[in-house]
Amino acid sequence: MKLRTILLAVAAAACSAPDVARDGAPSVQCSSLTGYSETAPYGFQQISFRTGRLRIGALLTRPRGSGPFPAYIHNHGAMTRERASGALWSFPERIDLDLVRAGYVVLGPARRGYLGSEGWTTTYWVTGSSLRAGDVINGAYEEAADVIAAFRYLSECPFVDSKRIAIGGHSVGGLVTIIAGAQLQNVGAIVSINGGITWTEGGVQTGYPAVTTVWHREGRRIRTPVLLLHGKDDTVVIPDLSRELGEVLRRQGTPVELKLYTGGHHYFPTVELIEFLDKYLKGVTAGEPRDL
Repeated sequence: MKLRTILLAVAAAACSAPDVARDGAPSVQCSSLTGYSETAPYGFQQISFRTGRLRIGALLTRPRGSGPFPAYIHNHGAMTRERASGALWSFPERIDLDLVRAGYVVLGPARRGYLGSEGWTTTYWVTGSSLRAGDVINGAYEEAADVIAAFRYLSECPFVDSKRIAIGGHSVGGLVTIIAGAQLQNVGAIVSINGGITWTEGGVQTGYPAVTTVWHREGRRIRTPVLLLHGKDDTVVIPDLSRELGEVLRRQGTPVELKLYTGGHHYFPTVELIEFLDKYLKGVTAGEPRDL
C-alpha cells in the first residue's frame, strides 16, 4: 500500500508539471521519473506529454531494471462519453501486466477527449448520433497525432530502446494505430486488434466501407511488419475488415500476419501479441528463451 501511495503521489506531480510546446515533449523527462521500487517486478506511473496545445495523459508501466527495453504503445478502443469523462487509469490493465512481464515497457495513452486528456473527439461510442461515419474517421486521423506524440515521448526515455518501439490498438484504437503507423517510418512493428469501427446511418452500415477506404489509403504506405488479431465471433467490427487490410498489405509485400481467434470484440489473447513482438523487436521465435 505504501508503494502504491508513493506512485500515485508522483503521478499527481507529473500531471501538474509546466506546459511545454513541442509534440511528444514530456511534462516530466523520463530520466526524472521516480517512484519505481527496485524490489518489485515492475513499476507504473501516470505521465503526460503534449500534442500541439493539448496535454495527453497516459499510464506508463515498465519492468524492473535500467533497460533499455523494447516498448509497446497500446491504444484503447472507443468509450461512451460518460466513461470517457472519467479519470485516467491508475493501475495497469491485463495487457500491460502481460507485456511488462515479458520484458516490455508499455505506454497506454488516453487520446484527446478521453480520461482527462485535453481536447475533444468524434470517436466516442454513441447511439442515435447525428455524426456521420466520415466524422468518426476524421476524429481517428486527429487522434493519430496523439499516438505519434506518444511514440516520440517513449523514444526519449533512457530505459527504452528507441529502435524497438511498436504501436498497437484495439477497435477504433486499431484504426488509429494504422493511420499513425503509416506516418511513422521508424516504428518497429504495428498491431491492430479487432481494428475498425461500426457505424450506421438510417439503418445502413456506413462504418465498414469508410474503414476499408482508410485501409487502402494508409495500408499502401506501411512497410513495417503488421499483426492483425481478430475475434472470429466479433459482431461489432467484423473479421472481414482485418482480412481486407491483410490483403492490401500482402499485395504490396508488407510482412503481415492475420490470426483469427475464438472470441468476440472485447476479448483478445496476449500470447500471440507477445510472440509477434518478440519476433520483430527481439528476434526471438516462439519457444525460444527471451532475452529481456
